[in-house]
Parts: sequence; C-alpha cells; structure tokens
Amino acid sequence: MSRRRPRIEVATGFFAELVPPPSDDDLRALTYKQGLEWAADRNGILRRDRLRRLARARRYHKKWIDHLDGRRVDSVLDDANAWRDRQRTE
Repeated sequence: MSRRRPRIEVATGFFAELVPPPSDDDLRALTYKQGLEWAADRNGILRRDRLRRLARARRYHKKWIDHLDGRRVDSVLDDANAWRDRQRTE
C-alpha cells in the first residue's frame, strides 16, 4: 500500500498576471466605487500604481493619488458618502 502525501495548495499572484490589465476605456467605465475597489489590494488598501492608472484614465489630478495612497477603500467611501450627504443638506 502506497502512502499518499497530503495535498498542499499554495496561493500566489501568478494567475492574476494571466489576466490582461483593463484598458483606459474599461477604467473610465467603472463607477467611482468600482474604480477604488479595483485599485485596492486584497486587504482593501489602495495601491499607488493602480491609483496612478485610474487617475490617468479618468484625468484626475496627481494630488488625488497622494490623498488616497495607502488608505482603506471603506474609509475613502465613507468619507465620500459623508461629503455627498453634506452637499444634499446645504
């Protein structure tokens, strides 16, 4: 009787590299929330390289990248929703 080794699965970023990156048209078509979610890593932290691509596609100012870099998506969206609510009540 042969002994079988236990199966081990290793999660890597390899498969993510097989998917072509979105075009600028694709990034422009996303909602603000979808764009931020795309720009975040799996922990919800916004990545500078992706923010740069999103800003270029949507023609956002470079300071937008500095303002959001390293923040959590949920925090940014909470701030955006609070700003929207304040605008509606004024």
